[in-house]
Amino acid sequence: LGIIVFFSSNWLAYSFFNVPELSLIIKITAFGIPFGVFVSVFTGFFQGFKKMDKMSYTILASQIFRVASAAVFVWLGYKVVGAILGSSLAFVFGVMIGYLFFRKLDIKYTKAKFETFYEVFKFSIPTSISGLATVIFAFTDIFLIGKLMTPTAVGIYAAASPTARLTIAVAIAISATILPIVAEKRARNNEEKIKHHTYQSLFYFVLAAIPLMVVLWLAAPWILGTLFGPSYIAGLFAFRILVIGAFFISIHVVLAGSFQGIGWPSIPMYVIVTAAIVNLILNFWLIPLRGIEGAAIATTISSVIGGLASLGIFMVIRNKA
Repeated sequence: LGIIVFFSSNWLAYSFFNVPELSLIIKITAFGIPFGVFVSVFTGFFQGFKKMDKMSYTILASQIFRVASAAVFVWLGYKVVGAILGSSLAFVFGVMIGYLFFRKLDIKYTKAKFETFYEVFKFSIPTSISGLATVIFAFTDIFLIGKLMTPTAVGIYAAASPTARLTIAVAIAISATILPIVAEKRARNNEEKIKHHTYQSLFYFVLAAIPLMVVLWLAAPWILGTLFGPSYIAGLFAFRILVIGAFFISIHVVLAGSFQGIGWPSIPMYVIVTAAIVNLILNFWLIPLRGIEGAAIATTISSVIGGLASLGIFMVIRNKA
């Protein structure tokens, strides 16, 4: 996928977006795709071995590096290209951190068995669809901003978006922790423990997310103006709206770990696919009307739908259990 996008960059920039300046940005994005996949592979290993500290450190290190490097590149004058380059390099940094932790697992390699592969593959189909839908959901806004607006708007939004969504990193860490725990309780048919651990994961997420949201909301002018430059203050409204959306989609992320642990990966798949479709429709509608603010509103509305849908399904399952 990375190679295809890389060599299609000129066609996408000149023929699809009609913005030649996007060619380099697309190449940089394509460069980051395989590294992003490897970050997921490493964090998946840590999750399976219940090394949640290593998984959390890998995710947080990548996220912090993303914000810091984007700010440095923008400050050095690379503007849009700098913001995108920071995101791609964050995946490279995440691979390095993940590999260092992975080496410490001391894994013994064995011959693969087809039966094991088939069992994992069958379970992975809805999870893979969820992953694809998540990527579409995450990049619909910035993709359509690039199609419908200017490269400057892309740069402003690309600087605001990852910082505003820091709460998702917290949710991913908690989701990864809850999945193997719930799976273990499910194997023992302990429904009460499943509900208890899921409630605990939601509680600790809210406990961590709300103070973080307040800090991001209040510090938004400083984050955009000081880290990225005065011109990025134009993304203030979008930043604050995305902070709210990130909280709700994070609820879905936390509960997705519980659903997968129970053995129902199709539930988060249906939720995120629905949210992705809504996000696509709303972005097409609102970006021409409100620009990057419209993109933020569209993404936040679809995030609220995804978060509340997951919460509602969990409540129904809890009452039936």
